[in-house]
Amino acid sequence: MPTDQAIDPAIQTRLALEAQSRNGANWFFWIAGMSLVNSLVGLFGGQWGFVIGLGITQVIDAVLTLGDGSPASRLVGPVLTAAVAAIFIAFGYFAREGRRWAFIAGIALYVLDSLLFVLVRDVLAIALHAFALYCLVKGLRAKDQLDRLPKPRPATIGLRTA
Repeated sequence: MPTDQAIDPAIQTRLALEAQSRNGANWFFWIAGMSLVNSLVGLFGGQWGFVIGLGITQVIDAVLTLGDGSPASRLVGPVLTAAVAAIFIAFGYFAREGRRWAFIAGIALYVLDSLLFVLVRDVLAIALHAFALYCLVKGLRAKDQLDRLPKPRPATIGLRTA
């Protein structure tokens, strides 16, 4: 098994950037997952939630909970939350596939969502959203650096020239 010193530095750089881009894209999955959990906790009467989740889903759940209280209106919140979470899951999927637009669109929507916490002055939520945005931007930057690297040549191990 080769040691790290035996691996070409260009390959090491490429692998590190791929991992950083993938890690950044994975934050979209975390954001979606925490939003879904928050919605389910609210649906079942819980009084806690994850700060990293989306503020818009919290607003949706709060507005619909204050509605007429019918079972149908209580289910609309989680359904809308699932739809919003699906959008962030799609951003995560396409960002992991190397689509720059997915990073940019997802970051833009998450910035807008973060503004909800600025409006209500939730310092902890603002700080955690800022950290998540930092991780997303690091992923985007790694993806951009990957795009600037020369394309790897196909391996020629075992090929003979005659």
